[in-house]
Amino acid sequence: MMMMMMMMMMMLITGKSLLWVAILGLIVFYIYALISFALLRSSFDPDNELYCATLWQCTVTVVRYGLVGDLFDVSNSSLYLINFAFVSLVSWRQVYN
Repeated sequence: MMMMMMMMMMMLITGKSLLWVAILGLIVFYIYALISFALLRSSFDPDNELYCATLWQCTVTVVRYGLVGDLFDVSNSSLYLINFAFVSLVSWRQVYN
C-alpha cells in the first residue's frame, strides 16, 4: 500500500513538471507569433493556409506549423529576394528562423 502511494506521488510530480514544460512551450510559440505578427506578417500566404491577419491567427499558425512542419518552407520567401530594399527584413527573417 505504501509503495502504491509513493508511485502515485511520483506520477503527480512528473505530471506537474510536464504541465509546466507545456506552458513554457506555449509561451515560446507565442513569442514567435508576436515577432511574426509585428515584422513578418506579409510573408504569410493565406493560399498556403498561413493566416496572420490578427495576432491570434499568427499564434495558431505558428503553433500548428511549429509542431507539424516547417513554418517558412511554405511561406512566400521569393517575394523578398527580388527586391533588395527588403534586405533588413530578410536578415531579420534569417535570425527568426
